[in-house]
Amino acid sequence: MGDLEKTLKIVLDTLKPKPQKPKLTPEQFQQLAKVNMTLQLVLLGKKTPKDLQDDTNKMLEKLAKTFIDDAIKKANEKGG
Repeated sequence: MGDLEKTLKIVLDTLKPKPQKPKLTPEQFQQLAKVNMTLQLVLLGKKTPKDLQDDTNKMLEKLAKTFIDDAIKKANEKGG
């Protein structure tokens, strides 16, 4: 699990808050926090990479849904 652990540590560093905050909905922010916590638990050996995959998939679903909803809203504003 050496390579996986190294990769997950890089991901953990990437998830640290940045000075420029992305515009996340509260639901997206909560899911990102959950993914971050699951990542830390995987590194501690308390959860499996499968748990991380499941949480990450949920986060991506929420991001995609918001993106699609925003695109529809913007298209309706331009067309209306």
